[in-house]
Amino acid sequence: MRPPALRRALHDDSGAAVVEFCLVVAVVVPMVLAILQFGLVLHVRNTLQAEAAEGARVAAAADRTPVDGRVATASLVSGSFGSGLGQHVTAGTSSDDGLPTVWVRVQADLPLVGWLAGVDGGIDVTAHAVDEGA
Repeated sequence: MRPPALRRALHDDSGAAVVEFCLVVAVVVPMVLAILQFGLVLHVRNTLQAEAAEGARVAAAADRTPVDGRVATASLVSGSFGSGLGQHVTAGTSSDDGLPTVWVRVQADLPLVGWLAGVDGGIDVTAHAVDEGA
C-alpha cells in the first residue's frame, strides 16, 4: 500500500494545464497558419486571374495591341500588390478554333504567410479574349 502523500501526488493535476496548452498549441498554430496560407494563395491567384482577364480584354479591343494588354495588366498587378510580388507579364496572339485570340499570362511569386518574399514562379495564370480588331 502506498503512503497517502504519494497517492495524493500521483493523482494531483497541478501543472497539467501548462503541458496541455503546449500540446494543443503545437497542433493548432500550424493548422491556423496552413489555413491562412491557403487563403492568401487563393486570394492572390484569383486577383491575378481577374487582372489578366482585364488585360486580355484591353488587348482584344479593336484599336489595341497585345502590348497594351501587357502594360494594363502590369499596372493592375502593381496597383494591387506593389513591387513585393515579383511578377512577369507577357501577352501575345494566337488562334483558337479559327478565331483570332489575344492572351495575357502573369507569372508571380507564391506568397508565404509570415515571410517577406515568396517562392519564385509559384503562380501562373493565363487569360484569353477574342481579338475584335482582327
